[in-house]
Amino acid sequence: LAALGASWLAAYGLLNGSVVAAVAVALYDATAITLSQLLFMVFGSRFGAAGIVLLVGLFDFLAHRTQTVRRASELGLMSFLVTYTIGLPALAMGYAWLYGVGPLHVGGSAQPLQVPHLVRQAGDWLVGTTGPFLGFLAGVVLLMASLKLFDRVFAVFDMEAVRTQYGWVLRRRGWAFLIGFGVTALTTSIAFSLGVLVPMYNRGHVRPHEAVPYILGANIGTLVDTAIVSLFFPASGGTGVVLLVALATAGATVPALVLFGPYYTTIRTLLDRLQTSRWAFGTFLALLVVLPAGLVGLGFVLRGGGI
Repeated sequence: LAALGASWLAAYGLLNGSVVAAVAVALYDATAITLSQLLFMVFGSRFGAAGIVLLVGLFDFLAHRTQTVRRASELGLMSFLVTYTIGLPALAMGYAWLYGVGPLHVGGSAQPLQVPHLVRQAGDWLVGTTGPFLGFLAGVVLLMASLKLFDRVFAVFDMEAVRTQYGWVLRRRGWAFLIGFGVTALTTSIAFSLGVLVPMYNRGHVRPHEAVPYILGANIGTLVDTAIVSLFFPASGGTGVVLLVALATAGATVPALVLFGPYYTTIRTLLDRLQTSRWAFGTFLALLVVLPAGLVGLGFVLRGGGI
């Protein structure tokens, strides 16, 4: 519980769930966390990643003032709802598989991806000079900076032209799902893939029922970079856990795509409730912080009580 809540909050703080998931894999390889904690931390990083979409929507509102706050925050709220309605069942499935069947074994004899010698030397020097704590923080900063480079590269594209010429593709559910998966996997950044969608959505180029399949695909595509990181540590079994998260997420996503009508109706009903009731909206926003913080506290309480 503490691992789930801590990674959830960390994804808010870093505005990047991929960094948190990558750090979790490294911590597991260093035997600092257990197998189940790795599973919960990867899921927690997904639960917190939607926060950046809500923030991008608010920034879009402040920059243009062409729509209401309600409209600007709509895609962010929808991202949270889609993430939780898929992520919670997927977490239950992954946990049940982990303890009912066992971890997936992926290429146990495979050679790990090799870190370039110069990079490894630089890392050893940094940790040796600053110590493990500051070295860890420096590693997180460098990881975030490397992912930001992808955002900088794709920022040079004329996204308005892309939206005008290719926005029609999102009207096809299957294509929207595949594009959400592909863009997120390619850029290793759900902040970019969903951030691009925010102005399209806020200005009416993308409708709610078109955005949901895209978000479903993005939530699976965002695990690709975590899987790549895990390939540097194949002997630890982290790759199998990441694959288990991906399979569980896909397993929860397939029914949502097949039964898209009822699923979208549920999301739309919840979204309308949040936007029409100040009490519901305030409670939901509070829970986004109180719930993961409470999980951290509850986890330590249960641990301290010997449970």
